[in-house]
Amino acid sequence: CRWYHDGDVHHPIQPPLGDPDDLAVHMVRQWQDLVAELLDSDMTVIVENRLWMRSAMHLFMRTDSAAALHRYQHAVTAALAPLEPALIYLDQDSVAMALGRLYGVRGREQLNEEIARAEQEPWFQARELTGFEGWLYFFADWMALLQQLYDVWPFPKHRVKNAHEHWPSAYDNAMTFLFSRRIAPGGF
Repeated sequence: CRWYHDGDVHHPIQPPLGDPDDLAVHMVRQWQDLVAELLDSDMTVIVENRLWMRSAMHLFMRTDSAAALHRYQHAVTAALAPLEPALIYLDQDSVAMALGRLYGVRGREQLNEEIARAEQEPWFQARELTGFEGWLYFFADWMALLQQLYDVWPFPKHRVKNAHEHWPSAYDNAMTFLFSRRIAPGGF
């Protein structure tokens, strides 16, 4: 098994800086390259935080367009189709509490820098939103869009709620889903 963690320097899916069209094209190309690399492999690969959080979320900030996100996801799923992927979506009940935890983990300075960069994006500027409160509004909008993207995900999927509350149980939950896929007819 190969696990590409969110913070890996050599993660195969790396969002670039640039305009929205370049971001979507670049990200889809990276997914296509990863699929080409894995097609003849029997290795299980976990790609953390790149389907939505580190790519689609930034595309949404830059385009302020749900339609652009749906087009992006359609292109990514077309690229992934030969691998018959499974999605494990770690979801949280409270955006405000999740952002509060992030604030605690990353620290005030780093989070404030991220918020300042986000404030320059079209989604924030169109609404004249700033600061942590602006992030709360963005994430409420983003979470509603994520639900739509999850609903139309065409491959096997499994939602794990509030994994942060008890990671061992969340891990067992995800592994049970993956194991059931492996032994089911047509499983991977």
